[in-house]
Amino acid sequence: MFTLPLAVIGVIVGLLVSGYSFGITAFLGVIILVGIVLNNAIVFIDYANQLRHQKASVRDALIQTGLTRLRPIIMTALTTILGLLPLAIGVGAGAEMQAPMAVAVIGGLVSSTVLTLVVIPVLYSLVASMSGMKTKWKRAKQKYSEITKELEEEDLKEEEREAKKEIASTQDEQKNVKKEE
Repeated sequence: MFTLPLAVIGVIVGLLVSGYSFGITAFLGVIILVGIVLNNAIVFIDYANQLRHQKASVRDALIQTGLTRLRPIIMTALTTILGLLPLAIGVGAGAEMQAPMAVAVIGGLVSSTVLTLVVIPVLYSLVASMSGMKTKWKRAKQKYSEITKELEEEDLKEEEREAKKEIASTQDEQKNVKKEE
C-alpha cells in the first residue's frame, strides 16, 4: 500500500524526462507496475514477519530481511527493466506506441525499488513499535483496573468495619440506657 505512491513518483518523473504524455499505454504500464511493486513489498514484509515469529527483534529482522531479500527484489526489478528497455528506447515495429508503457514501468520500478528498501523497513519498525505500545497500554489498563478493584474492595471492607463499629456502639448505648432505667 505504501509502495504504490513511491512507484507513482517514478512514473511521473520517467514520463516527464522522456517527454511522453500519460495516456492509455502509460496507464497500462502503471497496472503492470502495481503487481510488481506490491510483490516486492510482500516478499520483504513476509520474510521480516517470519523472522519475528522466530523471536528476532524488529531491528534484527529488518537487517536480516534486507540482506536476504535484497537480491531477489533487485533481480526482479532489473529483469523487468532490462526487458522493457528496447521498448522504451523505441527499437522495433510499433515501439513508439508502447514506449510510454515501458517508460512508466521502468521509472516506477527504479523509484519504488530504491525507496521500498528504505521506506518499508522504517514503516515496519514504526508499526511494530506502535503495536508494542498498544500491548503495553493494554497491560497498564488491566493493571489499573486490578488496582482500582482492590481499592474498591478495601473501601467496602473499611465501610463494613465502620458500620459494625456503629452498630456495636449503638448496641452499647442501648445497653447503657437499659441499665440506667
